[in-house]
Amino acid sequence: MKELRIVKLVDRNTLVGWFEFGEEFHSLEDAYVLRRYGTTKGLPQLSEEGPQKDTDLQKVYGGICQIPAKTQALIVTFPCNEGTWTKYFKKR
Repeated sequence: MKELRIVKLVDRNTLVGWFEFGEEFHSLEDAYVLRRYGTTKGLPQLSEEGPQKDTDLQKVYGGICQIPAKTQALIVTFPCNEGTWTKYFKKR
């Protein structure tokens, strides 16, 4: 089941999109790179309150990312409040 999540990777990239854990690959659809959080309280604030006026998002070309599951590239994920992200994501 895909959930709207912010995903922090070991290479310092942070993405947001419809995330699903997988055995070989984790997938992220309709993905954006978070270039600047624009928050005062970090990623937890962004996941709950959605993009702020200084948040900078860049659409991933093709919209889909696959993260190898066995490489430990994934540091942490934050579930998002879908209602605060409606400008970028339709509810599923």
